[in-house]
Amino acid sequence: MAAEYVGTVEDAAMVRCGGCGREMVCRELADGEKCLCRHCHHLQVLRRRNGSGMGYRAFLALACACLAAVALAGFSLCFLYLSGTGRVSWFLPLCASMMLVVGAPSFLLTRRRNLALLAASLYLPLSLWSFLWSLAPGVDWEYEGSMGWSALFFLALACLGFYIYGRDLRTLARC
Repeated sequence: MAAEYVGTVEDAAMVRCGGCGREMVCRELADGEKCLCRHCHHLQVLRRRNGSGMGYRAFLALACACLAAVALAGFSLCFLYLSGTGRVSWFLPLCASMMLVVGAPSFLLTRRRNLALLAASLYLPLSLWSFLWSLAPGVDWEYEGSMGWSALFFLALACLGFYIYGRDLRTLARC
């Protein structure tokens, strides 16, 4: 995400964070360098062009729309499972894990706007939901292991996201 270039103040670049919208002074950054916002940990790339990148309102709207789409798809599958099998004992854990899938990134979105962290917080509970879905009786998959393997894939994506977030925290400067 490119930081929106606002102007200069005494040989320092003024940029607007693409995650929280606050204006910050980046004294030590050159054009094209990366840093993290001190407040929300949103990844900033300084660009000297006006209007480059997505603003913080567009980022929030896109993140909320994507989370709403995931929630709609996941809860639809849970309710279709309930209506198809009638097993409340499996519907409740599936629905609870889908609440975690949507709730964890939503909670983090109010505090941190780092895309790697948000993706990792989505994929970790999604791996649990996929694993539960693979064990649910009455689904009748043609290949039963496909959802089990997808759970491992989502878990690997979550680990990768947490690794990238931790690496960025250690190596990048804060503006």
